[in-house]
Amino acid sequence: MLNIFLNSYSQPENKLTYNFLWIIQYLNCNKFIDVLLNNSFESNINPILSISTVFGGGDTNPDGSLTIEKKDNENVTVYLEVKTYRRGIDIKQLKGHLKFCRNSDYLLVITPRKSDFEVVSSLCDKRIIFQTWHSISDFLHLEYKANVLVREFVEYGYKSGEFENMGEIDKKEIEVIASFYRTRFKSRISTMINEVDYNSHFAKYKLNFSHSDYGNHWGREGRELYFNKPKFGIWSFYGIYYDESNHRIDFKMKDLPEIVFFIDIDPDEAKIKIDRNTITQKELSGLLKNGFEINIEGRLTPNRSRFITYRKPIVDFNEISVKSLEKNLDEILAFVSQNHELVSMING
Repeated sequence: MLNIFLNSYSQPENKLTYNFLWIIQYLNCNKFIDVLLNNSFESNINPILSISTVFGGGDTNPDGSLTIEKKDNENVTVYLEVKTYRRGIDIKQLKGHLKFCRNSDYLLVITPRKSDFEVVSSLCDKRIIFQTWHSISDFLHLEYKANVLVREFVEYGYKSGEFENMGEIDKKEIEVIASFYRTRFKSRISTMINEVDYNSHFAKYKLNFSHSDYGNHWGREGRELYFNKPKFGIWSFYGIYYDESNHRIDFKMKDLPEIVFFIDIDPDEAKIKIDRNTITQKELSGLLKNGFEINIEGRLTPNRSRFITYRKPIVDFNEISVKSLEKNLDEILAFVSQNHELVSMING
C-alpha cells in the first residue's frame, strides 16, 4: 500500500509517477482503469491487486507497474513509462521495457506531447498504450472534481508544469492566443474594471462602502472592495476570474474566464458564527434564486474564504465595456440589497 506522505523521491519524474500510482490505488476504480488503458479489456470493479514503484537493475527500468484483475478474473501487469517536458521518448528504452511484458501484459506510456504517439506507433506493438497527461487530467477533473485529493493532484501537475509544458499548442489554441494579443484583451478589460464608479453604485443601495484597491492575485484581477464596519471580516471583489486553482470553483464554461462578484470572509473569525448563528441557506434563498452561489457548507469549494459568488462567463456579455460592467454590478447589488441578513453583515 503506497503512502503519499512517504514519497521520498526528489527526481521530478519519479515523484510524479509515485503520486500518480497513489491516485490510481486510492481510486481503485474500473472506470478510470478502462479509460487509462483505452478499453483494451474489461476490468473488475476494484481492479488493482498490487502496485510496484520504480524498477531497478535492468538494461532499462520501467517507472512502475500495476497488477490488474480483469472481469474474467485473469490478471495482467501494466508497466509504466512516465515522461515530463524534461525528457523525450526513447525508442531503445521502450523496446527494453517491452521485454518485461508477457503477451497479455501492457506498457503504458504517458507524456505531455501528443506527437509522441507517432514515435510509439512506429514500434507496431499492440501491447503499448499511449496517453497524454492532458487527457488523463481532463478525465480526472471531470469525473472526480468533487474529490479534493484528485483535484490537488491535477493542480500539482499543472502548477509544476509536468502536465503541460512542452505539450503542443494546437491550431484552435493558436487562434485564441493570436486573438488575445491582437485585441489586447487583458489590458483593455483591466482598464474598464478600474473605471467602474463603485462609490455611486454602493451608495445607491445604501451599502456602507469604504474604499477599494486594485489587485491581481488568487486567480482574479479587479477591485477588492471594503466596507466601513463589516461583521465577520467580510469584504468583496468585482472583476475577472481567470484561474480556478486557488478558489477551486470550476468555470461555468470550460476554460472561459468570468466576470464575478465575490463576497469573502475571514474564515477564522467568521465561519463558525455564520454557520451556527447568523446566516442559513434558507435566509439566502432569494440570492440562490437569482443566480448567486453560497458556500456555507463547502459545497461550492473547500476554500473556506469563499462565501457568496455571482459569476457570468465573458461570452455571455453582448459586449464588455464600462457601461455593461456597471450595469452588471448594479444588477448584482440590487439583489444583495434585498437580503437583510447580508446587508447587516456588510454594514456592521
